[in-house]
Amino acid sequence: MVAFASVATKGHLSAGFAGLVVSYALNLTQTLNWLVRMTADLESNIVCVERIKEYSELPLEAPWEVEDKPAVDWPQGGIEFVNYGT
Repeated sequence: MVAFASVATKGHLSAGFAGLVVSYALNLTQTLNWLVRMTADLESNIVCVERIKEYSELPLEAPWEVEDKPAVDWPQGGIEFVNYGT
């Protein structure tokens, strides 16, 4: 757009000024690109913080060692079927 505007007004703008305008337009485009990228990174980091907060509020799991566990000699020998029919 800036290049077309420079060509359309070629009698009113010097070549140096037109080059400066195009250079600043490219710089503005790069700045907007950087701004969009940083906004996306910020959103990603905020999601990470939300996940950490959510995981910290989860209920605790049961402990590995339970108090009412079976006796040490509990599995003795085999399986017994009582009143089994096919």
